[in-house]
Amino acid sequence: MGPRGITKNTRGDAGDRTRAMIDRVTLRCGVASVDAVLDRLPPPTVETKPDGSTLWKGELGPFGYWLTERRLTLRGCLAVYASGVAPPKVVGVAAERLADALGLDMGAARITNMEVFADLHLAKPVCLYLPLLWALGRHKRLSVFDAERAGETLKFITKRRCLQFYDKGKQMGCSRSGGLLRVELSYKCGGVAEAFGKGLTLSHIAGRQFRSHVADGWSGWYSDVLKGRELRTDLGGRDFVRALAAERIYERGVGDVLAEIAAHRKAGVISKGAASDRRRDVLRIARDPRFTRPSPLLAELDSAVSEAARQMAA
Repeated sequence: MGPRGITKNTRGDAGDRTRAMIDRVTLRCGVASVDAVLDRLPPPTVETKPDGSTLWKGELGPFGYWLTERRLTLRGCLAVYASGVAPPKVVGVAAERLADALGLDMGAARITNMEVFADLHLAKPVCLYLPLLWALGRHKRLSVFDAERAGETLKFITKRRCLQFYDKGKQMGCSRSGGLLRVELSYKCGGVAEAFGKGLTLSHIAGRQFRSHVADGWSGWYSDVLKGRELRTDLGGRDFVRALAAERIYERGVGDVLAEIAAHRKAGVISKGAASDRRRDVLRIARDPRFTRPSPLLAELDSAVSEAARQMAA
């Protein structure tokens, strides 16, 4: 995800209020008159496409826009455009402001990409929670250092969906105790149609029923993440070899080990059966109660996600 031009006042705060809402979207709508729309837009740059047609592009507040003879595409943050509005009203207010600015029925604009997020206030630094998130079905697990976000970003990715976790507090430069974890779900490349059906429009997502549907999907994907335990500190006197194996697996990161097995399987280094056996062996050791125990951090995270989903659906 690229920079969003976010400020502390528009995208987060340093208090303990959970923020949960539909955020970035890509909108597409037909235009009857290019000149009428251009009269309302900030000055664009003009390009000639390979087929000889003209493309006008520029920025409208937090939105980038691309205009052709037939269609206007907008991509940006609803929350920023409706700054100062309570989360449940963000979509409706943003739609009204866009309609006033463009002279178009933006409620009928079709949504092709969409992001949903919540910022969770946690008792400990974010970096302590991420290793507890091990895997998510057929999603690729990717852990990267993000310079913009000043820390690790953990992603579970498919072609149509990305569930990611990162330290929002560090990105905003907030000084506070504990951590501020952003949990963000992105629908892309047909993911919106797959999850919500074809023809989803801006007016459709403004209602409470849809917010509840989105909240269920957001929290549901989090619930489907294979979550872990923490290593016991009293390993002396137990099965020495397996204790060493458990220590080594947790030192490398259980999620990273599972991702490596999946990568080797995809690259053809090992067979599907061998990958399944290795995954099973790793999980058996990583969950062995002689060497591991439930993490109170995970219980806290689960509770925070449940509360955020409730607020998102409100």
